[in-house]
Amino acid sequence: MPPAATTYHAVWVPVQAPVTLDANGGTVAGWSGAVAEPSQTRSVAYGSTLALPTPTQDGQVFLAWCTSRSGTGVLDGCTTYVPGSMTYTQATTGATTLYAKWRTATFTLGFALGGGTYRGGSTAPTGGDVLYGQSAAASGLTWPDPSDLAPPPDADPYVFAGWYTTQAGTPVARVSADTALTWANLGARGWSARARAPITHSSSRPGGCTGVRWRSTRRAGMSPGHCPCPADRTPGPR
Repeated sequence: MPPAATTYHAVWVPVQAPVTLDANGGTVAGWSGAVAEPSQTRSVAYGSTLALPTPTQDGQVFLAWCTSRSGTGVLDGCTTYVPGSMTYTQATTGATTLYAKWRTATFTLGFALGGGTYRGGSTAPTGGDVLYGQSAAASGLTWPDPSDLAPPPDADPYVFAGWYTTQAGTPVARVSADTALTWANLGARGWSARARAPITHSSSRPGGCTGVRWRSTRRAGMSPGHCPCPADRTPGPR
């Protein structure tokens, strides 16, 4: 018998092309592996859409993933970033690299007196914004003069023991006008850098505090200044 007719069918699959996420000074995880790395690469099929992870970097706020490392504008060559819902659609058959765009985190500096007061005629500094890694002095902000401060009214006399950043009312680090503010001395290690983090405040925004510590002249130890730090801070990447 003659052989039966045979038909061969072509099978087509989308072209796979490498897509690299370059954290541009930070680290990224969740693209090709769970461990945070300076960059990660994976193959993406043409026409497919994938969620992009959020990179992290100390003292920086992530803005967007960009198709160029730099540009004349802050977001030149960038995708539109919406936290938690940013996606990438593969529209090329060649290799693609996306670069993270950052801005330096900003803190709002203020002072809590720990029960003390400003002496008559003294003016309380208004504080202001300080960039991560910068000091109040470098930012041109006025730092309170201890001689302008009166201790808390208490049966025990107190003397000024310094300015301290606090977290949940607990002193973290002694600071001065020349101290460069970082996560370590703000007591904010592990908090998200994507939100503005005031150092002292009366609102419910996450942040640390800068407060006075008063030392008793009669008993050992110090009385940490009260600072209105809310308990509902949001954990996040450094």
